[in-house]
Amino acid sequence: MLWLGFITFANAKDPFVTYSTKGEYFFKEAIYDSKFDHSKKNSPYLLLPYTLVSTAETKGKMPIFYLRGGPGISGTEVARDLKEGKNVPDIYKQLLRKHPIYFIDQRGTGIFKPSMWCDTSKVFKDEKPSSKAEYVELLRKQIKYCKKTHKRFSIHGKFLNNESVAQDIETLRKRIKAKKIILFGESYGTHLAQTYLRDYDKHVHKAIMVGVAGLDDLVFLPKRFEHSIAKLDSFRKDQQTTPLLPKIKNTLHAYSEGTQSLEIARHEFLWYVMDHYNNNSGKDLLNVLINDVNDAVDKYHNDLSYKKGLNYKYFAVICSSYSSRERLELARKQAETSLVGEALIMHYEACDATGIKPLPDKHREPVKTNVPTIAFSGRLDFKTPPEQAEEVSKGFSQFIHVINESGAHNYCNKVECTLELDEFLDAAPQDIKSKTVIVE
Repeated sequence: MLWLGFITFANAKDPFVTYSTKGEYFFKEAIYDSKFDHSKKNSPYLLLPYTLVSTAETKGKMPIFYLRGGPGISGTEVARDLKEGKNVPDIYKQLLRKHPIYFIDQRGTGIFKPSMWCDTSKVFKDEKPSSKAEYVELLRKQIKYCKKTHKRFSIHGKFLNNESVAQDIETLRKRIKAKKIILFGESYGTHLAQTYLRDYDKHVHKAIMVGVAGLDDLVFLPKRFEHSIAKLDSFRKDQQTTPLLPKIKNTLHAYSEGTQSLEIARHEFLWYVMDHYNNNSGKDLLNVLINDVNDAVDKYHNDLSYKKGLNYKYFAVICSSYSSRERLELARKQAETSLVGEALIMHYEACDATGIKPLPDKHREPVKTNVPTIAFSGRLDFKTPPEQAEEVSKGFSQFIHVINESGAHNYCNKVECTLELDEFLDAAPQDIKSKTVIVE
């Protein structure tokens, strides 16, 4: 067997497999082989990891394929947390009561080798970008450094896109001989799920999406920030405190007037606040914000991701598979009147350093399918707001949209949401009717 890094030029006949149990769960950790370049008949192969989790009641039932977001976050990590007894969102346990789940590491993520993470913390530790232009130039330098020092980024980058990953998923479905599967995508995973549905929907029984992203709409209306902050303010417990919305707005504007450096941090900072609102950490952070928003902003600003390293998978995917030129131009126009300016689209400015070509425009065309689908949105989610799911739903003949009025970029754990998901899973496909459910 000949190897080139992690690429083998022969099928992996006997991939490494381990079996274990934890409480009611059975774990099968394994790898499968998929073509490095699906367009070539004699392509070398990748070895891609997955963990199958099942129970005594679900063994042999129709499997769920879990597509995690990011791009670049490990799917097998969830199974590992479950195995180690760590807290995981309730939705996984809810689904495992009815179906086995394949937790998949997409190419370029998780325990996939070689790693697509590049540590640039020492090389660029003294860099302190104070404007959008300086920040984008730093990203370009990081990308070029990673490509120069690690050949794997140049080798794999052009195949780290939605089309390749969707074909990997289809390879796994064939490998396990599943006639049909249930797709479960979160955030970027919904983007990937739509790619798979477009080409292979005849093999999909049902689809579940959390935080729905459109194929050509991953750059969102920047005014979602203002809407979400205002919504957060309405949930404050201490009505005697100065309203959160003006406080955050004034602080952001004050920072922006003195320096442009906060433009780099503020979109990630607000994402953190809203994404974790329903968790204890989110509530704690809100208390900090209400009492001393300046300290909270400073604390987060000092822990920016660009100081740690570069996730090349992320850049490969957004530069190849995300928004079209037309959508980016629209986002730039929208940014002119937004509190956060071009914060949401700055990363795209560094795509030229990757050398990766965008997928053809047909990749971003809306998906049309008859696969019954349920989608969960959070009203506070400015990355994938409910409007995204509503737009995507136009191509789906059976689409249930559950909107959590106090939710962010996460699954709704409220009783109403749990019941809707159970009912969807139990229903015969032909009995599922399109509807919108508002959860207060």
